[in-house]
Amino acid sequence: MAGLLMLALPALVLYVFQRSEAVTRDWVSAGLDLDLVMLEVFSSQTFSYTKFGRYLQELRDRFPGPVVADMLCLLRVELELSVQAKAAVMVREAGVILPVHDDARHALAEVQYLRASIGRTGILALQPFGVTSHRDDWHRYLLAGPDARRR
Repeated sequence: MAGLLMLALPALVLYVFQRSEAVTRDWVSAGLDLDLVMLEVFSSQTFSYTKFGRYLQELRDRFPGPVVADMLCLLRVELELSVQAKAAVMVREAGVILPVHDDARHALAEVQYLRASIGRTGILALQPFGVTSHRDDWHRYLLAGPDARRR
């Protein structure tokens, strides 16, 4: 039984690791494509005619104008950070480690400010966009850089 465990366990761990890596790679590349499309939509003049644009129009009836403007800024900054983080993962996978740009650190600080400005209710109202979920907090960690993580 011990011999079987010694043979089967490493093989199982190796299989799980390889499968997890493949799924993560697919998720990052598909997520990057989606984020780029979303960023393009946010930048287009037809944004107000999209489902997201109409939803933000509805939020104007429920939140003050400056808060809705901060919501739009938060969505855009979150998308930009997500694109940067996913691109950094792809570059690191290729064996190149690039330093984190100061703009990314400033954007992370801006996200904190915007989240505080919008408040919990505003953040909950943005959940249908799926950009500000806790699942994407990893890009904050990735882009914060080693100096910020030591603090």
